Amino acid sequence: MLRISGQSRNCAPLGLASGLVLVLFSTLYGCATTPKAPTDAQVKAAWAMRQARLSQQRFWRISGKVAVTHEGEGWQAGLRWQQRNERFNIEILDPIGRKIAQIRGDLDMVQLKTSKGRSAQAPNAESLMRELLGWSLPVSGMRYWVIGIPDPRVNVEQLQLDDIGRIVQLKQGAWDVRYQYYTSTADVDLPAKMTLTSERLRLTLVVRDWRLTTA
Repeated sequence: MLRISGQSRNCAPLGLASGLVLVLFSTLYGCATTPKAPTDAQVKAAWAMRQARLSQQRFWRISGKVAVTHEGEGWQAGLRWQQRNERFNIEILDPIGRKIAQIRGDLDMVQLKTSKGRSAQAPNAESLMRELLGWSLPVSGMRYWVIGIPDPRVNVEQLQLDDIGRIVQLKQGAWDVRYQYYTSTADVDLPAKMTLTSERLRLTLVVRDWRLTTA
């Protein structure tokens, strides 16, 4: 989001009376200039570098919590997610840290197990979660959104960046993704809080711990 910068203050000498006022003002507040906002080209360049870096990140782990609102009802759960290339392992936890469900899979098959002994397999995680839990995370898209880049397989309908090239808002498919704040990890800013909204579901993800790994 680019901001229009103000005019720089001029510190040249004035008349005696005005000069005294200026001296007093300068003593209290200093005679500073307003920094210029980055240009569109600078923001796009920062975003291109950031996207290239994160697109190559194949291994990562997060832990945090997710709040889900679905058709007027809400739940909160702990979340642990490990991504290794195309393979993922997601654990959903209750408020005291007990595992409610585990979702494991890759591009070909996904398996979901619940703490109550229910188990099922399907080509994607979303349909499994809806069947066994009554709600679902958009796992296929979140794999990319959670590290702060768009899903490269889906058309980007809207992309809004901040002054240093990080996503503020992203629209892809049926989802509106908004990033509230980032945290610095391994020399790169990564999402720490994000909200995902579709027609019937709203998710708020808060990441408490980030790990970028090489294997």
